[in-house]
Amino acid sequence: MSGSVVDWIDFNQKNKPQSNALAGGILTLLVSGIHFGWIFNNDLISYPWAGGHSSFEKILTYSSFFVGGVAGLYFASLVVNRLTKSNIYFSAMTFVSTGSVFFIIMPKSLYLILVARLFIGFGHGYAYLTLIVHASEIVTQKLRGLVVASFNFVIICSVFMCGSFTMSFESEESGFGAIQWMGILGCFFSLLGFLFIAIFTRESPVALIRQKKFDQAVALMIKLRCESEETWSIKNEYNELKVMVEEDEESSTNIFDHKNLRPLIFITLLKIGTVLSFNFGLNMIRLMHSNAFVSEDNLNFSAMAFMGIRLSACMVTLFTIDAKGRRPHFLISYGGSSIILIIMGIVIASTQSSWLIVIVQIIFDIISGVGIGMIADVYSSEAFNTMMKPRSIFFTTSIEYIFHIVLIVATFNVYTSPKFGWIFMIGSGILLLALTYLLYKKLPETAKMSIRQTRNEFMKTGEIVFSGSKMPPQSITFH
Repeated sequence: MSGSVVDWIDFNQKNKPQSNALAGGILTLLVSGIHFGWIFNNDLISYPWAGGHSSFEKILTYSSFFVGGVAGLYFASLVVNRLTKSNIYFSAMTFVSTGSVFFIIMPKSLYLILVARLFIGFGHGYAYLTLIVHASEIVTQKLRGLVVASFNFVIICSVFMCGSFTMSFESEESGFGAIQWMGILGCFFSLLGFLFIAIFTRESPVALIRQKKFDQAVALMIKLRCESEETWSIKNEYNELKVMVEEDEESSTNIFDHKNLRPLIFITLLKIGTVLSFNFGLNMIRLMHSNAFVSEDNLNFSAMAFMGIRLSACMVTLFTIDAKGRRPHFLISYGGSSIILIIMGIVIASTQSSWLIVIVQIIFDIISGVGIGMIADVYSSEAFNTMMKPRSIFFTTSIEYIFHIVLIVATFNVYTSPKFGWIFMIGSGILLLALTYLLYKKLPETAKMSIRQTRNEFMKTGEIVFSGSKMPPQSITFH
């Protein structure tokens, strides 16, 4: 056991340049994730920026992040195969840092905050799509799950930070308030991000192969794998990537083509399931029933507590998602979360015990942390061919963001209703359970497969791999 752990650590360290190449984009998500976390903080609505404004204006402000996210996804889908990854990450970080500056200089202006959240949402979508595509093309198959799942882990870290702003001193005339601290943290991480982008970012071998720069692609793979020369493994992996690119270039570019429709539907349903378990209405209802975490000073620690618990579960998942596979994590997280949501709704409807409700919520966050969000990202990196992947991710993630907007609009003025709360939870749980049942029958197991194999598993309509993993081709000898 200890030997296998040491081997895993050595392997991970040897392949560190792959995750380093993504560091700038990941830091972009760390900054933008703080603003995604607005849907899990019920104190922000009472801060000065919202004072004297209508519900419509507040809804626009909350939704603006996701509107910007859809725009960022769209532009990323157009340029991710045309511009260098460092240029895209730099642009995304520029948008995010600009929005952070707005938060510092005008923390009490709703309209400036709305514009800032548009900027930050744009940077989020721009970086997110690029990261998924980039990671799928440079990360070795044995670490793909860990690296791609870390994107969602970073966002949950940011939501945790957003929850900590409930402890700010908004009533004081001097000093920095929560909104300004968001901007300060954003600027700090943005500076680190610009540095990491300049130092660590590397282009993907797939992009170089597409540009017919074959020697550069091989040289890059040698660097990414921390080798001194072209090994048999690198040669074989390069040849498979080259074959995949040639196959994809000959395929249809229509994302609704019958070969791409199957994975498109699967990933869209995974994204919808993610929103059902984590959205504005559900989160506000949860926080409203978490009085056990309110201190004597009337500070609500529930957002921090729940996200801290979820972070712990996510951290464990990072180290098991490749070893144990995608499907077990999917079943536990999506299926388990749906059942706990139904139980949570029943508990809220039938008891006034704040601690019982909190205990059920803790179980919910532990089970959700096993894979919700992470699984959707990992499968997104594996399901589509290289030509359709940017537009397919734009489509599926746009559906996710639009669903967030719909739920913000639908629940903003009614989530405080006791009857609405438990009905909404039970309804969400039933829908999530149905999605879990449908998807578990169809989703393939893709752990430790090459990116070409995962693409083929999602596209085929015949026998699907449900357990174990296929070994990569042992010899692809043509160039």
